Amino acid sequence: MQLFISKRVYLIGEKMKKICVSLVLLFFTSGLVFADDPAIGLWKLIDKKGSLKKDAPVNVYRFYEKDDKLLGKLLAAVCTPDDLALAKCKESYKYFPEKGKVNRMAYIGTPLIYNLENKSDGYWKGGRVINPSNGKWYYCKVTFHKADDKKYKEDTLQVRFEVGLGIGANIWMTRATEADIEKIHELTLEFKEKIPKDYPKATQ
Repeated sequence: MQLFISKRVYLIGEKMKKICVSLVLLFFTSGLVFADDPAIGLWKLIDKKGSLKKDAPVNVYRFYEKDDKLLGKLLAAVCTPDDLALAKCKESYKYFPEKGKVNRMAYIGTPLIYNLENKSDGYWKGGRVINPSNGKWYYCKVTFHKADDKKYKEDTLQVRFEVGLGIGANIWMTRATEADIEKIHELTLEFKEKIPKDYPKATQ
């Protein structure tokens, strides 16, 4: 009887070991499968020319994935009120991910970069970007470049806008933090006289 109980305890112990191993493997493999793409996160543009304050952050974007597409929205920009409307944009755009009239939405928080499809780790293309200053849209692709202490001193996000046939321009962004957003708010207060008093306000 004692031998039977010992054997049963042994079998239960072995079974529990297998379950634990399976759970550990599931945990780690899930982490690999669902790990964020390196392009996802907060990115900032730096004032390298010193238009307001040299080497200070000008704006911060958040790039995120939704429905298998990459989107980018502005979280903060120097001298840009949170309720500034996209008044020069059209009411609607093809593939735009948000419902409502775009020209009534706020510049801050609206995904003006959208519909990018993942082609490889850190590389997204086939998307669009809307220029809020004139309402025109352009083709867009995003490429992550890991810091290598050579060409890229720090992690860099290349955001390319094109009118077609490879004609376009690049914007180079680096990793941002919540502290950069606070810095932008401080600069906005410092240069608040540059904000027009009668700016168009978002209504949705």
